[in-house]
Amino acid sequence: MAGERLCPPGWTEVHAVVSGAISRGDIPFLHASLSDTAAIRLHEALGFRLRRRTRIVVVRVPERGNGDERSPRS
Repeated sequence: MAGERLCPPGWTEVHAVVSGAISRGDIPFLHASLSDTAAIRLHEALGFRLRRRTRIVVVRVPERGNGDERSPRS
């Protein structure tokens, strides 16, 4: 997690992204969807490398109003 320190109108400074992890001896990591090539390029430019591909399944509760007015628990 990153912290916010300076917040001039319309901007937010992000700090302490990896310095805390490194000072504890942890190895920082990032994740991105395989289709998010811009994020992957940015991560690689910052010195990160692909370590593992992981399958993530997203499950969502259907929105009300789609003809099924039942509660998700019914």
